[in-house]
Amino acid sequence: MVASGYAVSYGRYQKEEAAAESRNVGLWAGDFIRPQAWRRANGHADEAPHVVDGWLDAIRLWLFEGLSALFARIGDA
Repeated sequence: MVASGYAVSYGRYQKEEAAAESRNVGLWAGDFIRPQAWRRANGHADEAPHVVDGWLDAIRLWLFEGLSALFARIGDA
């Protein structure tokens, strides 16, 4: 997906992202603001790079992201 321009690289696939951007395909075909830049501009927290090497790390990352979103909603209430 990154190589075809339909996803952003968060730590891996940086070469594929650069190639898609240079070819102006997918997200890079028009005006595109990176999600991290949008979050910074709109007062949201930065996101850590997505690096998942195994299924256990994937589960930990999923739980962390879910709990972070839950706590953010509780904090906004």
